Amino acid sequence: MKWVVERDNMVEVLQDLVTVIEKSSVIPITSHVKLTIKGNVISMVTTDTKLQIKASINLASDQNIDEAIHTTVSAQKLLDTCRVAQDKEIVFNLEENKLVISFKQGSFSLLTQQAVDFPEIEDPEISSTLSLPQKVWLDLIKSSIFAVSESDHREALCGLLLEVEGSTVRFVGTNGHRLAIAQTQSDQALEGDFKKAILPKKSVQEMQRLFSDSDEPLSLSFQGDTHVFFKLTNNNITFTSNLIEGDYPTYQAVIPTNNPNTLKVNKEALNQAITNAVIIQKTPPRTVEFMIQDDSITVSSNTYEGENSRMLVNASFDGKENIEMSFNEEYIHAALKSFEQEMVDIKIGSSNGSILIDEEGETINRQSVIMPLNN
Repeated sequence: MKWVVERDNMVEVLQDLVTVIEKSSVIPITSHVKLTIKGNVISMVTTDTKLQIKASINLASDQNIDEAIHTTVSAQKLLDTCRVAQDKEIVFNLEENKLVISFKQGSFSLLTQQAVDFPEIEDPEISSTLSLPQKVWLDLIKSSIFAVSESDHREALCGLLLEVEGSTVRFVGTNGHRLAIAQTQSDQALEGDFKKAILPKKSVQEMQRLFSDSDEPLSLSFQGDTHVFFKLTNNNITFTSNLIEGDYPTYQAVIPTNNPNTLKVNKEALNQAITNAVIIQKTPPRTVEFMIQDDSITVSSNTYEGENSRMLVNASFDGKENIEMSFNEEYIHAALKSFEQEMVDIKIGSSNGSILIDEEGETINRQSVIMPLNN
């Protein structure tokens, strides 16, 4: 059983596939890639049992495999072997329990395992999909993932909430002290009821790596309450992720609805002032204090040893009284970076209440809520 594949195509796909594999998996076969060869196509799948990437490429020339070939082989070894080859094409031959890989400079013989033992997540029967450009998906993720919890004491907060309601697509991230929301509209709408899913952070990070900053379409579909599927049509890749079980917090309840005062400031100037002010603090979490006046913000920082710093930023504030607030420096930094426009509007109620930053962009609407440290 022999087939031929173009070397560059094989390497490119395998480079995407191997990143899913856990280096210390307790299930040995999950370090493998499943190969299925039929007709003029070779399909390849890798998984860690929670997320999966499936890709396919055409065989070289006019080959046509009538009877499907199924096997698995070490994904990393297969990639390394293909990288060694300098020929345009690589010849594969399945001989009993070994995959022989040949090219002009030499050959390799790798052990295989039966494909029937591979824990593949089957493709769903898709009745409805929703599509957005890849760059929009990336922007939605970038504008919300920074708020996801780093602690695992509440598993739901370690993931990114995806909500789809008709043609509205929304991502939400929170750790209980800050909240980020990014949403957009699709030209399509998913059929059926309101959909929501909590995506594991690893899955979201893989999505960031796989998706490109392009207008190429990327479609989304759900399989019940267990999996979501993303399909990249331009290079025939299907990304499948399991979902985190449990209830996500009612995040709408923490969005301030009575913050009458607006602080308008240049986000880069404020971020730079924060960066400069906290250099006297050696280790995180670093605290930064704001004194907000009608035409400026004084950004200050202090240490236990009695050191202090102050930076002044021009701004406009329509509040009747000056307000003093303290924040985790990283929370403010990350939130400001997520917005597109040069000037940001920060809605403030009182020195003890959460602040709200929101923006209506051309494609994406963003909101960020941050609790002060004195709350």
